Amino acid sequence: MSGGECSCRWWQFQGFPCRHAMAIINKEKKWVYDFVNVCYKSSTQTTCYMNNVHPMEAHDIATVDDRTGRVIGGEALDDDSTAAYYHL
Repeated sequence: MSGGECSCRWWQFQGFPCRHAMAIINKEKKWVYDFVNVCYKSSTQTTCYMNNVHPMEAHDIATVDDRTGRVIGGEALDDDSTAAYYHL
């Protein structure tokens, strides 16, 4: 195991250390996060999705009644919208 590689090949395929690599990284008292592929790091995710994900306004969101534990509200989709969603 060296330079982001292990003989099990998990690290190469997944982009983050396998259990073998983690054992050695921990033994060396290093931080596992330093060995994770940059594509999984929050800074990269923030850059990728910046300005792409916007909150949606929800008019009919269902809630849970704390007293009874039942779902309250949230209208079901009508037949037309369901058919359009599933391309029926």
